[in-house]
Amino acid sequence: MRTDDPIGALVSGHNRIALVLRSIRVQPPPLLACEVEFTNRARLTLNQPADRLLDRRFQATVLQLLSCRR
Repeated sequence: MRTDDPIGALVSGHNRIALVLRSIRVQPPPLLACEVEFTNRARLTLNQPADRLLDRRFQATVLQLLSCRR
């Protein structure tokens, strides 16, 4: 997916990403082990791949999910 919509630079639905990552224990009974949320908003989205919104903070969020223990 690309963010090449020129109006997308001004419309909030086109210039941001929000992900909820969940770690679920699969041994019976299934149990939610951890949940973290990542959001990011781009200042300029003209003709850029959407994955550019996944920056170092996304890597930190994934590491936070992996370090959770319940």
